[in-house]
Amino acid sequence: MARSHAWGARAKVCAAVGFVVMGGCGSADMGGGSGPPDPGVPTSPPTTPAPTGSKWKGIEVTGDCGRSTLAWVLVDEMCADTDDPGYLDALRSPMFRDGTLIDDTLYVVDATRLWVLDVKQVEPKRLGVVAGLGHPVAIANHGGRLVIASGEAGLVMLEPKLPGVPAPFAALPLPGPALDVFIEGDRAVVAMGKAGLAVIDLAPTLAVPAGAPKLLTVVPTPGFAVGVATRTSQAFVAACDTFAVVHLQTGELVGQSWLDAYDEAEILTAPARDVALLGDTAFVAAGRHGVVELDVSKPAAPELRGECTEPFDLSFYVSGVRVQGNRLFAAAGEWGVRALDVATAPTCAKWLWPVMPATPSGDDACSTKPPWQLLPWHDLWTPPPPSKDPVQTLPAGDVVYAFGDARRIGTRAVDVRASSDLLQLGRYDEPRLVVDLAAGGGRVIAVGEGGGVFSASPSGQLALESEPEKVKDGISAVMLADGRWAFSTETELRVELAAPKFVAAKLFAHGLSARDSDVVIALPQGVRFVDPAGVETTLPAPRPAELPPAVVAKGDGVFLAAPEWERALRIGPAGKAEDLPPNGVFGAAEIFDANLWREGLPRRLLADSAHGVVEIASLGARAGLTLHTGTADEPKLALPAGTYVDAVAHGDALFVVTADRGVYQSALLTVSLTKTSAVLLHTESFTGVATSVAADGTRLYVGDADRGILIYSTAELPPKLLGVHALGAAP
Repeated sequence: MARSHAWGARAKVCAAVGFVVMGGCGSADMGGGSGPPDPGVPTSPPTTPAPTGSKWKGIEVTGDCGRSTLAWVLVDEMCADTDDPGYLDALRSPMFRDGTLIDDTLYVVDATRLWVLDVKQVEPKRLGVVAGLGHPVAIANHGGRLVIASGEAGLVMLEPKLPGVPAPFAALPLPGPALDVFIEGDRAVVAMGKAGLAVIDLAPTLAVPAGAPKLLTVVPTPGFAVGVATRTSQAFVAACDTFAVVHLQTGELVGQSWLDAYDEAEILTAPARDVALLGDTAFVAAGRHGVVELDVSKPAAPELRGECTEPFDLSFYVSGVRVQGNRLFAAAGEWGVRALDVATAPTCAKWLWPVMPATPSGDDACSTKPPWQLLPWHDLWTPPPPSKDPVQTLPAGDVVYAFGDARRIGTRAVDVRASSDLLQLGRYDEPRLVVDLAAGGGRVIAVGEGGGVFSASPSGQLALESEPEKVKDGISAVMLADGRWAFSTETELRVELAAPKFVAAKLFAHGLSARDSDVVIALPQGVRFVDPAGVETTLPAPRPAELPPAVVAKGDGVFLAAPEWERALRIGPAGKAEDLPPNGVFGAAEIFDANLWREGLPRRLLADSAHGVVEIASLGARAGLTLHTGTADEPKLALPAGTYVDAVAHGDALFVVTADRGVYQSALLTVSLTKTSAVLLHTESFTGVATSVAADGTRLYVGDADRGILIYSTAELPPKLLGVHALGAAP
């Protein structure tokens, strides 16, 4: 059987004769940590978010009923599917992966971009973002210059000439993907997966004028090299299913040792993915096995000593290790940062055999439950509050920077912690300045961290008019026909010149519409109208919405579409509901396919236009538009795959925004509409996370969580960007 670089969702039973909670480490002196003090009993639903540093991989299983489906096993993100053409792209989750410090500037990579942060104060401030570097996954510095392992782009070097704007000045293609870089003197060693190690001379880059780095040799390694540290002529390599010592000059394999890395199903359960040295001791990040300690005083025979882990806490998953003085800092995912006192060896001297997630079964194949009951869609739809979940750390004197994963927290983040006790001192979060916006009558309301009400000048400039109470907690906004604004938080509705109104139901983002001067609220059971006097009227829907529905109110009825519905609804003024024609993207069979949900959650948008109500539906990798004109042959348009977040129509044009959080890139689509056609005219991409779009006259406003409000002119198509109204303090 071919071995898979995956660690299975199965319980390891080799030491199940009475697991004992041992404080999680081989030594009684843990040195401190920022994780939970009382790890819970592990649970193992295969649809929960994967621990930081790992990901879910689908495998086909067959249930007792004879039907097959995909079950999901946990795989290490660096060591799994290494031959897959999309291996590097899979690293582009919204995660800060590594960083390096030059003076008071922290440079951080996320497999897509380089972020530049000013860390003079404990609350970092962003100076800039640099794109076009391939897949930057690891970073170091040499002579005041940045040295980046950039995946297929090889080794990339940048000169930080101007604050926030480092300029690339050299690049070195390599025979394998650059996954880690370690610098000793003027020598860089790069881990390149199955291609081994690249040994590079950086001395030429210090010349005036600067020369290019020089590839000296390529050293083969066993396994798949993802982490490396060097000491003089020897390199110590974390190579997924092994730990190896190689000679950098002769290319000789000096020594090799590792755990029994595979289980009985030949699935990798102990991924060696990062390494740090202290004297004659190597510390290896090993996923659920935590930190594995080896004695390398005899490089020809590395000796395994033990592991430091939390055996019963599945959130404890170590992806990175760094040493400063006699302290080792382990990035342990959602558990937090584990600090170990490594002054006296051994530190990790016992084998604790951590619990692994349970074996997947074919139960889902035979389940009659719909996908919204099988999958935690709410964990993906709306990011939960920030939390600690580092994949790597950077000790820097009195502080430790912990680089965060956004699959659970919704944003890239860097924690600033005291190196002595790991107390949090500060934090940088990827901005979330705008959640929704609305425009009308020369005014714009934005809700979110940078929220406020703005007046628009004829030239397109915005001026802050007011900051209504709770506007920064808002999740949805709308402009009424009488010129007043309205917005909602998760629990209450606020309307200009009216008293706040508590709503006895959870409200959704983008869940408001307007009919004249009435606010229309989308609810799981239907729609609710709130008139200027605060009087409520409810129209029930014939079926409940499980996911946040879209709503558009018109004089002749309300259009409602939940993402999981096969068909959208029109509810007439008298409350009679009727199904709209099919959306053309999915039918009843597809919407009940949980595997399509895992590929891409269903989304639904509605927008009112001069030619009818526009419906946008997406599921998995498919998306499409339907213009509901009331005719037998309603126009349809296939759209690019993506996460569709908002749409607005103005005149004969429809403007749609999508956002890809993984690569921190968004798009504005312009569609031409007539009664008989819908044509995609233009697509414009930009860095950031689009959240909303609104139109007023010849102005188009795009909410960008990263910067604020993008202002376009729609006097001609495609729209022309006039400028950006920055919101909030400097990000």
